[in-house]
Amino acid sequence: MEKQLNLLYFSATDTTSKVIKTIADGIGGIVKEYNITLPSEREKEIVFGADDLVLIGVAVYGGRVPAFLRDFFVNIKGNNTPAVF
Repeated sequence: MEKQLNLLYFSATDTTSKVIKTIADGIGGIVKEYNITLPSEREKEIVFGADDLVLIGVAVYGGRVPAFLRDFFVNIKGNNTPAVF
């Protein structure tokens, strides 16, 4: 079974989403997007399985990931899911 490629990104100016999508184009395969830029999208539970690959992209401000994303990332669940941040 081919791994599903999941794009999970926070992109206030759309630059991070463009970078993540360009990387995904190079990898190919089945793609599902999780755009967590809007607060309402960060309220959903996200669970990844062993047949998933997750690419995570976050806009960085002043060398830091926005603090409000910390609680969101703590609640993402995976089951031996490979991920690249």
